[in-house]
Amino acid sequence: MKRLALILPAFLLLFTGCSKIILKKMADGLSGESQGSAFTRDNDPELMADALPLAMKLYETILEKNPKHAGIHGSTAAVFCSYSYAFIHFPADTLPSEQSFQKLQMYQRAKKMYLRSREYGLEGLELNHPGFREQFKTNADSALAMMTKKDCSLLYWTGLSWMGAFTTDKFDMKLALSVPKAVKVMKRVEELDPSYGTGAIDEFLISFYGAMPSSMGGDLEKAKVHFERAVELTKENSAGPYTAYATAVAIPGQNRELFDELIAKAIEINPEDNRDNLLFRTIQQNKANWYFNHADDFFVGNDLEESDDESLSDESDVLEQSTETEAQ
Repeated sequence: MKRLALILPAFLLLFTGCSKIILKKMADGLSGESQGSAFTRDNDPELMADALPLAMKLYETILEKNPKHAGIHGSTAAVFCSYSYAFIHFPADTLPSEQSFQKLQMYQRAKKMYLRSREYGLEGLELNHPGFREQFKTNADSALAMMTKKDCSLLYWTGLSWMGAFTTDKFDMKLALSVPKAVKVMKRVEELDPSYGTGAIDEFLISFYGAMPSSMGGDLEKAKVHFERAVELTKENSAGPYTAYATAVAIPGQNRELFDELIAKAIEINPEDNRDNLLFRTIQQNKANWYFNHADDFFVGNDLEESDDESLSDESDVLEQSTETEAQ
């Protein structure tokens, strides 16, 4: 990492001297269908955790020179949102309660990165549809009605990063009040392209409908529908839908049997079956394994059962001692 830190300034300086034509070509390439493939096809999350910050600054440098390029806004939003979740947000979730200060710091950092991602996404949508941002403030439905299927990627990363920021700080009332707009953004993706991301939009909706209270739009039946559709779209070959349903429905419902069944199914899946998205499949697999190893932490009654077992054992020992005394 030290060597990367030394190379990075010179690397970025190189691009500041590039012609606009070259930068435009690079922006087109980075925002194309194959963007990020060198990263997403890797199976080493730790390596990518070290490498991605360099790529993120590269995206921002190119974006600075191409401020009117909607595609590179979308790609920059995607890489910041992905990095925030995979390497800051979820690792913070896994920290034990004794490390609450570090957990809070990581959540705050993840929130900042999510909001940065959201800004890139919103600006990309504005570039595609001038006047969108102003209209979105007063009438989200009419602003989103302008969107087409070509906007799905920008909409998805905007909405996902928006909701990610909220989940890292649910006491931010301004952000909490804006959640309905974020949900509208994601539902617009579903309307325009129901199979977007081969189940990616369904995974989000599993979590939303399963985890949110009914007063905020939660609906267990809808969560189940999106779970089944995600499983179908991924051909039962992705840990994501199973883990999403386990955490959004089985844990809140304290259904340990369902949880165990879903997580067992998730960890059976081989990430190597799809190398195009290998990095995120590997991260999903790691997540499923973490939940498998920490399942007892999420269900009440386990400690009581252990305590009851210990009590029964103690009572048995007392009875045995009493019987031996009487016999003597």
